[in-house]
Amino acid sequence: MYNFIKSPLEGARLQNEGNHDAAKIEFRKLLDDDPDNLDLLNQLVVSCIKTNEFDAAIDACRKSLAQDPRQVDTHLCLGLAYYNEDIGNCIKSLKQALNIDPSRSEIKDLLKLLKARPYLGIADALQGVHAPERQVFMSAVVDLLKDKRNHLKILEIGTYAGSSALTWFNAVENLFPGNSSLLCVDAWEKSSASQYGEHAEKALKSNRVYEAFLHNMELAPESIKIDHIRALSEDALPNLEDASFDIIYIDGCHYYREALSDILESKRLVSNGGIICGDDLELNYDEIDTGFAATNKKTDYVKDPKTGIRYHPGVTLAVNECFGTVSQFRGFWAMQKSGKKFEEVSLKSATGILPKHFPEYLIEEIKNYFDTSNLLGNLAS
Repeated sequence: MYNFIKSPLEGARLQNEGNHDAAKIEFRKLLDDDPDNLDLLNQLVVSCIKTNEFDAAIDACRKSLAQDPRQVDTHLCLGLAYYNEDIGNCIKSLKQALNIDPSRSEIKDLLKLLKARPYLGIADALQGVHAPERQVFMSAVVDLLKDKRNHLKILEIGTYAGSSALTWFNAVENLFPGNSSLLCVDAWEKSSASQYGEHAEKALKSNRVYEAFLHNMELAPESIKIDHIRALSEDALPNLEDASFDIIYIDGCHYYREALSDILESKRLVSNGGIICGDDLELNYDEIDTGFAATNKKTDYVKDPKTGIRYHPGVTLAVNECFGTVSQFRGFWAMQKSGKKFEEVSLKSATGILPKHFPEYLIEEIKNYFDTSNLLGNLAS
C-alpha cells in the first residue's frame, strides 16, 4: 500500500533500498522545483512515516489530498501519521479511505484493531510510569470494597488521556462482582497551573488529549457506566451530591490550593465506608523541610532540601492539613471514612491487578517490585 509509483528517480531508488533519510532529501529537492507533483509528495509521505517524521508526513498528505481528495492510500498514510499523537484524526482519515474504497479489507481490519485497544500516544498519557506499582495499589482499593458494596461508584478527579481510568476498568472487571460507574472530572484544556510540559500543553490545547480520553472510554466493559464532566474540579465538584461515591481518586492539580479544595470536596462526597485516595504523595509532611514546602506550595515538583527527594509540595501540605498521617503506598495514598472520622487502610490482605495497558517492561518492573514488597496481599495478572 506504500508503493504509489514506479519511478527512476534517485529518491525512489534510495527509498526502495530503505535509505529513507536520504530519500527525503532527494524528494524535497525535487519538490522545491515542482511543489504540486503528486507522485513526489506521496513518495515523501512514505519516507517521512518510515523515519517517524510524522508532522512532515501529515503536511505532505494534506498537500497531496488538496489536489486529489480521492487517493485511498494517501488517506491511509495520513491516518498512520496521525496515530503518533492524534487518535481522533487517525480514525477519521482511515474511515475516509474506506469510504472511497470499501473493498480494502486491510483498512477495515486496522480500524477494528485501533478501536479495540487503548490509545496512549499522547504526551504524558501513560500516567505513573515513574512508579507503575501505584496502579496495582489503586486496583487493590477496589478489592477492599468488593464484599461491602453491591454497586461501586468511583469519582476520578484529573483524568487526562484516561490511563488511570483504564486501571479502574481493569480492577472492577476482575475484582468487583457487581455493576459500577465511573465519573471523570477534568477540564481537558491547557493548564493555567503549567503542570505539563510544552508537548502536553499543546496536545491539550488542540483537543487531542480529550479525543484520546473519549477513545479509551469506549473500552469500558459493559458492567461499568462511564460519564464525565469537562470542567475544572473547583467548578464541578460543588454540584455533586453529598456521600455519593465509594471511591474518590484525586490526581488533579498538584498546587496546594487546588489540591486542598479537591480533598475537602472529596470528604463531603465520599460515602461512609468509602475511600478517598490519590497520587503524588512521594513524601509525608513529617519527612520534609516544611518551610521550603510552604514557600513552594504553588510549584508542581521540586527537590526537598532535607531528603534530597523530588516531590509535590502542594499535595503533601494539603493531605497533611486534611488528614494528618495517611496510609501511603509508594506515593499512592488512601483513607477510609468511618462515621465522622477517616482511618488509615491496609492492603496486606487485598488483591491487586497488573495494569494490562502498560508496556511489558513496566509490567516486569511492577512484578519485581512486588517480589519484595509486603504492602499487598496478592498480585494477580
